Amino acid sequence: MEVYAGPAFSFVQDNYGRRWDFEYIASKYQVIVANFDGRGSGYRGNKIMWKNYLNLGHYEPEDQIEFARKISTEKDFIDESRIMIWGRSYGGYTTSRIMAKDGLAYSNENEGPSNPPETPGQAPVFKCGAIVAPVTDWKYYSTIYSERYLRTPTENPPGYEKSPTIQNYAIENYKNHDSIYIVHGTADDNVHFINSASLSKFMIQNGVELAGNYFQSDENHGFSLQPGLIGYYRHYTLMERLVNECLSPELVEFGDDNEKLNLN
Repeated sequence: MEVYAGPAFSFVQDNYGRRWDFEYIASKYQVIVANFDGRGSGYRGNKIMWKNYLNLGHYEPEDQIEFARKISTEKDFIDESRIMIWGRSYGGYTTSRIMAKDGLAYSNENEGPSNPPETPGQAPVFKCGAIVAPVTDWKYYSTIYSERYLRTPTENPPGYEKSPTIQNYAIENYKNHDSIYIVHGTADDNVHFINSASLSKFMIQNGVELAGNYFQSDENHGFSLQPGLIGYYRHYTLMERLVNECLSPELVEFGDDNEKLNLN
């Protein structure tokens, strides 16, 4: 799965677009790639769109988790033990929140450091997650964006307390996932590198075994700063390797004679 889930954003559209995972990964390997627009997304009415106002990072991960759980249990051709999620920018933030909440009994709208969710309620849905260029604390991001959806820290202290990825209650849940990857360019001019550095430090200090910290030197938010787009090429070469690592045993490519994808 690929996720973004930013306020008023819509991933699911009835048109053709060139995307790395939908066009390349889904056509090379016998895998299914999916998006889901949950609460907070656009073009589905104001009630849904405004759901995460002043409360970022709560409903977005929950809805992605529930979608993956529902579709994987209802469709026999989906291997429930091999589901990966990734996202960049707000999608990286959402992925980090999914890794923190996947498996928790997360019915508490007022969760936060002083009021954590309940203990793990069921097995995680996602085997692993690739967190790319994420916001990890909205105090580290552009105020014109953060304050648009959370207002200021003095006006909305709970919103800034609950929304960060770095939460002590999430430590054990991070550990319950097979692999977590963090990917970021050190010259990111949109989401400052301090976001990933802080998350990586937090995980290491608390004994979370990261499958990989992949920090691309002097690369920007889109990994397109270096001449000839060498960083862009390297980034998606890395992402393909992470997909293969996460969804092992080895993925089957279309055209292989030893296995065929059965969607009946």
